[in-house]
Formats: sequence, structure tokens, C-alpha cells
Amino acid sequence: MECNLIHSEVPQGKFYFRSVSNSDISFVAKVSGNDKWSQAELQSIQAPWQRDSKVLVIETLEPKKHQTTFRFNQRIVELLGDIQHGRWIQLSFTGNQGSMTLIVPTIHSQSSLELFNHCRSELPKMTFAQARDVVLWFASGQIALSPDQVQQLDALSSYINKDSRINRILIDGYTDNLGSSASNLVVARKRAETVAQALIQLGVDKTLIEIRAHGSRYPIANNQTVGGRAKNRRVTLRLVKGNEDVVPYDQHDTQMIKGNG
Repeated sequence: MECNLIHSEVPQGKFYFRSVSNSDISFVAKVSGNDKWSQAELQSIQAPWQRDSKVLVIETLEPKKHQTTFRFNQRIVELLGDIQHGRWIQLSFTGNQGSMTLIVPTIHSQSSLELFNHCRSELPKMTFAQARDVVLWFASGQIALSPDQVQQLDALSSYINKDSRINRILIDGYTDNLGSSASNLVVARKRAETVAQALIQLGVDKTLIEIRAHGSRYPIANNQTVGGRAKNRRVTLRLVKGNEDVVPYDQHDTQMIKGNG
């Protein structure tokens, strides 16, 4: 899932906007020829017939050796707004062998820009790379979700609800080692169920969800320290596509609840 707005594909290179999630947008310049630039700068300039000649710097990159593809990620939404108001794109390159300036006109781009922005609005708030494995950390004794955790699950659900290839959502609850094994198993289950219920309320199909509670088993940090225990109090979410293999759950000190009721 992505949106692309190609502005130019000319002998000097290919220049386009790319968005892979609602909040992730970049401007990509694939430049032909010289690969020895030490600095690449993305700029916003007025069209030639406009009086204001002020150059607005959007982002400056220091390329790696022999780099010819430049991906600008900062302030790109601002640049799109400039284009809507008639400004053009300028790329400036400098290096030991001189400098080069490329201008990308944006004449007659309004309709394409509107289509691109509409496409972006339909994208999920996360990419699959971001959504595939999500970890929510819990304070000691915490069961209810914090506002930040709800926001994170909202972003995750926006991906799940767009990708029909997701056929399982594994939700695993863990605790630190304070308290009895039985009480930790209950806490882990309650946290995982709370996360599952939040996803269902956000429109996720409950039949996709598998809840597994592990209690204090499988720590990822030292339970002898405050920081270590904080890392162990967690709920993990894993998205599974197709016939992807997953680690089977251990029935000893582990509870599994299918999300079909």
C-alpha cells in the first residue's frame, strides 16, 4: 500500500513524492550522472513570474559515497502546501567537482496533487514493518490502557482493517516476577484481553485474535532491577499473514483464549 506522485522523469533524473502510510511521506530524487555530491538540498522557490525570489530550504542531506538517490523526509507536507500555493521545487547539489541546480516546475499539478492527497488519506497510519510487531509496556499494577497506548492501537487497527491478508493477530501478555505465578497469569491475561477488546472496538475482526497469557515466563530483561521489570511487563502483538509460521504456545503456565466470543 503506497501512493506516488511523479513530478518529473527527465534525462536529469526522476523526481516524485512517495507515501507508504498516512504519516510517512517523502520526496525522492533519483539523479542521473555525477555521484560525488557532498551535499543535497531540497528547496521551495517561487515560480519565475512571481516577485518574491526567496528560497526556502526544506531539508539538507549529506549523501553517502556514490549516492544518486536522495530521499527527503523532513517537512514534506509543508512542501506540498507550498506547491498548492504555486511554488516550485528546486534541488541544489554541491561537491568537490562543482555544483548543480535542478528546478522541478509544478505547473498544472493541482489535480494530480489532489489525487495524491486523497490517496494518502486512505492509507493506514502504519506500514506493515511498523505494524507487524508492536509492544505495549505496562506500569506495575496497570490494566487499563493509557491514552498513548490507545493511540498506538488506533494506528495499528488502521493497518489491520486495510490489509485483508492478515489472518491472525497474536496477543501475548507478560508480567514481571513480583507476586505468585497464578496472580501473574491472571494479570497477563487481563492486560492481553484489554488490548484485544480495544482492537475489537476499533473495528478489528475478533475472530482473527488469539490471546495468550504467559505470566512471568519468558522475561526479556533482568527482573532483579526496576528497569528490567518494567520491560517484562508487556503485551506484544504480532500480525500473521497467510501460512506464516509462528511459535506454538507452551501450555505450561500459559493460557490461550481464542477471540471468537
